Amino acid sequence: MLANIALHGLETDLKELIRRNGWSSSRRGVGVHVVRYADDFIITCQTKEQAERLIPVVADWLWTHAGVELNREKTRITHIADGFDFLGFNLRKYQDTLLIKPAKASQLAFLRKVKALLDAHRMVSTETLLQLLNPLLRGWASYYRSVVSKQVFTYCDYRLYQMLWRWAKRRHPTKSAHWVKAKYFAQRGRRHWVFTDGQHDLFQLAAVPIIRHVKVQGRRSPYRAADAPYFEHRRTQLLITRWTALQQRVAAKVAAPYVPAPSRNPGLASRTTRVVFGFTK
Repeated sequence: MLANIALHGLETDLKELIRRNGWSSSRRGVGVHVVRYADDFIITCQTKEQAERLIPVVADWLWTHAGVELNREKTRITHIADGFDFLGFNLRKYQDTLLIKPAKASQLAFLRKVKALLDAHRMVSTETLLQLLNPLLRGWASYYRSVVSKQVFTYCDYRLYQMLWRWAKRRHPTKSAHWVKAKYFAQRGRRHWVFTDGQHDLFQLAAVPIIRHVKVQGRRSPYRAADAPYFEHRRTQLLITRWTALQQRVAAKVAAPYVPAPSRNPGLASRTTRVVFGFTK
């Protein structure tokens, strides 16, 4: 939070400098934007020459306003068509389409972490192993569920199956592959080779729905009373997108106006009670 406060104003000052010096030829604006998270940030601009001019300006701004030095070794200029990694994501433009995917380094780090966990727990029960693995898988999938991750999720599921198969075979070196499969893997609908302890299954990354992130409007604040309806509407819409199709249909029926059916018994209508269900997930 402190780093975010310290970098506040960088984008405004850069735009003002570019306008004053005439470094932009665009009619729409200066074409410079700053995206920051703690002490990491991206600066997008129109040309390579403009980027080269901005590096010493940014270094001077950081020293003057925040008292820190720009790390020149970690600072690089790249074209969006070549892509770059930021906060575990890879951002790259394919022709005219920008795709954001989990970075390869993040994928490898995640798979190595799973492998290290399996190596460290070779003799635990299947139930204990699932209790260790599932929270890890859910957390990693939740972090990348808003970008182009379906293909990466499917690949990681396959690698997880390979690692778990080796884990199971190592525990029973004298048993046949058919026996090991029957003990540790089951079929769930059309899914085969589901790692399970009989009651709980391994969390499937590929089953996580991709929900696109909707950017918060820049001038909105959750601490301003006038913006409370905006954040309530945003929270509701985000909640609905995470519901299953069945939950959405039930919610639509509950939200429909209630019209009591005609009854031949006049006393029955007066005793009719409307029941409303509130969903929190």
